[in-house]
Order: sequence, then structure tokens, then C-alpha cells
Amino acid sequence: MVKQSVFAEWSPALEVALFTDVWQGGTREQAAIALDRGEPFLKEAKAPRGSRLGQVQYRPDSVLAEIYDDGQWQRWVFTWPQLARREGGKLIGPSENTAGTGPDAGHSGRQVDSPTGGQHDG
Repeated sequence: MVKQSVFAEWSPALEVALFTDVWQGGTREQAAIALDRGEPFLKEAKAPRGSRLGQVQYRPDSVLAEIYDDGQWQRWVFTWPQLARREGGKLIGPSENTAGTGPDAGHSGRQVDSPTGGQHDG
């Protein structure tokens, strides 16, 4: 019998899902309610320094995120079901994050909410 690891392999979807679960409690439910009602929903958050995440933007049907991977900041888009499964997502191109070369160098200069986030209608 082969012993399975109890640790999940890192992926962009795992990174965003864990950040959402830990720092952005209730966001998934808020987005689902907005989607059901056909209402606008936009919540932006910035991950803490040292994270492989920069800015994360939550929408009713998708999540956009800046992720540091393969030596550069990249922009990814995920559906909520992909984040629930902690897999999938689509790389949509390089990020405009120019505040350094890695997670410890800082994040983009755009102003966003603290890790606890905030709701913005839009």
C-alpha cells in the first residue's frame, strides 16, 4: 500500500481558496447571494506581506487574483466552484504588480482593503 501525503500540493487555486477561507470569511456566501439576486458585488482585498498573493478581487461569479509564481507576478481568474475544489483556474497574463520581484518585496501600489477586506458596490 502506498501511503498518501496529508499535505496538499501548492497551486494558485489552493492559495486563493485558503486566503479566502482564512482572511475573507463570508465572502463566498455574499457573492452567491448577490449572484442569486442579480445584484452587483465587488470586494477587493490585499494579502499580507510575504504571501504569494497580491490583490484579490471577488465578484459574484469569479475571483481575480495576483499570484507570484514561476518568478513573476501573474493574473489568474477562478470560478467559485474551482476554489471550492481548490483546483483549476486560468492564467490570464502577467500582472501589473511592479512593487518588487517577489512576495517579500511588496505588492502593487494600488490601494485596496486590509486583509479583513471590505465590500464595495459597483
